[in-house]
Amino acid sequence: MKYKDHRAFGMYTLFKPNLVVADPDLIRAVLTKEFRSFHDRGMYNNEKTDPFSGGLFFMSEEKKWRNMHIQMTPIFTSGKIKQMFPILKKCSEQVVKYLEKKAQIRDSVEMKDMFARYAMDVIMSVAFGVKSNCIEEPNNEYRIQGKKILDGNTFWIALFLFVPQIMDYFSIPLTDRKVTSFYTNIFRKTVEYRQTHNIVRHDFMNMLIQLMKGYTADNDKNKSC
Repeated sequence: MKYKDHRAFGMYTLFKPNLVVADPDLIRAVLTKEFRSFHDRGMYNNEKTDPFSGGLFFMSEEKKWRNMHIQMTPIFTSGKIKQMFPILKKCSEQVVKYLEKKAQIRDSVEMKDMFARYAMDVIMSVAFGVKSNCIEEPNNEYRIQGKKILDGNTFWIALFLFVPQIMDYFSIPLTDRKVTSFYTNIFRKTVEYRQTHNIVRHDFMNMLIQLMKGYTADNDKNKSC
């Protein structure tokens, strides 16, 4: 690589200038100390049209980014992440059993697809609290919808990366609306079920529920003031 010995360098993406930070110390400084100057990555961000674009990585408004960053940071502490380890372990044990059965009958396994199904099981279990069982059922609805997220239209992806202003102006979502609806419904149903039955599970979903409760409480306090 031409600039491998440089700590940082500039490049153009079509007509847009970009700064590429390659040095680990500079990267750490950007992400921890100087993030206010680097929060806008020039990516497509329209929560109304595409809720999936509302993550920290895509946000462009500094105040909104800062508030979200403050709320999300406590969720990703080492202690909180360690609490999720038993869930990952359980998904891994299912993979082991699956491979053992395949080995007994000397059947071949497509490892790339198998690990993709394993990843889907982990994500659905940790993030949504749902047992997707993609290892045993590779063509179920969870796997199909998960594939659609990655199998995006090349033209829209190019606009998303290089000229997001066009997508924002015409309110074009990068994520298929049916996929967004599918995962949104799962999230809402899971939240309602857990709150109704007072279910506590050491996963990402539980942390989000606690975060939403705190956000609602803060809003109520502000209204009362």
